[in-house]
Amino acid sequence: FSSSRILMDLITLIIALSLYQVVRPGSLLQRDDWLYRADERLSAVLDNSLLRAGALLLLILLLLGWTLAELEGWWFGLVPITVAVAMLVWALGHDDYHTELERQLAAKEDNPTATETTNSSATGQQKSSLWMREEDTFAPDAAALSREHNSLNRRVLYAGYARWFPPVLYFLLFGPAMAVGYRAVSLLAAKEADRSETVYNNILFYFDWLPVRAVAATCALVGDFTAVFRANVGELLLSTKGAPEILEIVANASVDQVNLKTQSELLYRCSGLWLLLIVLILVLS
Repeated sequence: FSSSRILMDLITLIIALSLYQVVRPGSLLQRDDWLYRADERLSAVLDNSLLRAGALLLLILLLLGWTLAELEGWWFGLVPITVAVAMLVWALGHDDYHTELERQLAAKEDNPTATETTNSSATGQQKSSLWMREEDTFAPDAAALSREHNSLNRRVLYAGYARWFPPVLYFLLFGPAMAVGYRAVSLLAAKEADRSETVYNNILFYFDWLPVRAVAATCALVGDFTAVFRANVGELLLSTKGAPEILEIVANASVDQVNLKTQSELLYRCSGLWLLLIVLILVLS
């Protein structure tokens, strides 16, 4: 990479992550209705779900890649940076994760024996593939309560991971178009349950393969490294388990007390370490 490209990536990342803190779900920079319309139109043309998903993803990557290539150098690089920032902000999570997490934590404090149902505060927005579900109701007995508690923790943990880590990693490795591709697959995977399909969830499994392992390694560094090592994390990272299962196992081993608060704090520490490493690598490159 050239020094100018590294500088542009660093500027883009800083602006996008700063802007993401104030952008609300459903705002102009996170509208996703165009994605669902495109998927529906392709569904009317292509019967094969895998072919449709591949065509849509390829179309998004080619169109965005061509756009950035055509805009390169415009206004001393300000135009492509602006476009790349907008793409990266869209690629970051579309849920109001912090608000939803605070609601869950408050519900746990008010009623530690119940699992509260929470709807996304982003009106009209698709929920993350493993975020709150309507079946999260009060458990009838202790065993069911334990299962619901573990299921909720897993979904919240995955939602916290998916909103930030994969888009940032794919942006750094392949550019903003690939980050958008990840978010597109994630959003469509969340919608697949309505159509009893699994193609986008299968694609998401492979999109998550590298990021979830990078995050798992980071959890070991910022958490209890010895406990993670004892959990056979090496075999876990080479297994065919999905991202939610890997995150849950590693996160549970990395914290002293397994609950939503400690797991969310673990992810915050991971993101802080990632930012530090990203800045050091980009500056020293």
